Amino acid sequence: SLLISKWIAKRSMGVELVKESKNETERWLLNTLEEISLKSGIKTPEFGIFNSQQPNAFATGASKNNSLVALSTGLISHMNRDEIEAVIAHEVAHIKNGDMVTMTLIQGIINTFVIFFSRIIGHFVDRVILKNERGYGIGYFFTVIFAQVILGILASTIVCWFSRRREFRADFGGAQLTSKEAMISSLRTLEKMAKSFGISTSFIGDFRDSEESFFIFQILGKVFFGNLFEITLVLSFVSGLVNVMIRCQFCECICSHFFSFSK
Repeated sequence: SLLISKWIAKRSMGVELVKESKNETERWLLNTLEEISLKSGIKTPEFGIFNSQQPNAFATGASKNNSLVALSTGLISHMNRDEIEAVIAHEVAHIKNGDMVTMTLIQGIINTFVIFFSRIIGHFVDRVILKNERGYGIGYFFTVIFAQVILGILASTIVCWFSRRREFRADFGGAQLTSKEAMISSLRTLEKMAKSFGISTSFIGDFRDSEESFFIFQILGKVFFGNLFEITLVLSFVSGLVNVMIRCQFCECICSHFFSFSK
């Protein structure tokens, strides 16, 4: 799936590649991506724009030097240049960190365990509890299906945990490539836009002063909008918004610690 991820992304999202700029905005976007990629030490990814009123962005590709970064028209029209630069830096940080490959491997391993253990449970129920001795009965198949659903839900929490880690880590990387102010501003803008879509983020609470939470999340990363299409893991717009307040607060906290330490 990694080898055809760019092709799938272009087809499914309707991404139009920007190879030669048609206007000043596209010229600035291409130059910004090239500068950030050079600063990150990776080959400049392909760049594309797709039509969506929601502020979305994604990165995908089989390797660090064979990747794609795309922005939605809604993001470009609703954010200022500093914020857009932070979004691009965030996506480049994902590529630099190898997040697409990592998440694909994690998802594959998790799925393998879910299938394996669901069949073990099905075999146990069929042979030990139902005492079926002639092949596999209907109890085995029902148990396998039920176990796959339950184990799949439990396994998804592990995948989500890894996903949140890389999201915060990419936020941190984006802040290093641009500035902490730009990254925080982009997250604040997303928060405002979330409210305009009628999505509440007030239930998340303020973790800014929690030392324990800071320790857990300090090396994590993703810019917002939840990775609309980062390889096989497809996260919804709402899914990304659930953590926008936490990431915004920790981005500010992490960046403050880092930049104060750097001085």
